[in-house]
Amino acid sequence: MGVLSVLLPKKGNNIRKLSLSLIIAGSLSNIFDRFTRGYVVDYIRIKTKGADKVIFNLGDIFILFGSLIMPFGVKKKTKEILPDIVSEEE
Repeated sequence: MGVLSVLLPKKGNNIRKLSLSLIIAGSLSNIFDRFTRGYVVDYIRIKTKGADKVIFNLGDIFILFGSLIMPFGVKKKTKEILPDIVSEEE
């Protein structure tokens, strides 16, 4: 993830850069697993009544957190208030 932060521009919103780095890192992690193993390794297990589901890996968590903090890095557009143009009468 450190390499990704170096590749992003120096100027800009740090929250947005962090969220993009997390999303890209998680995606690359899943792609690496898919190419090397043929499947993505899931290792966080959640057990419920009668169901034993394996649903998350570290790449999925990075993508989730990056997606959750992305809205906080987006700047709100503000309307620019222009002064009224006063015509001078001669």
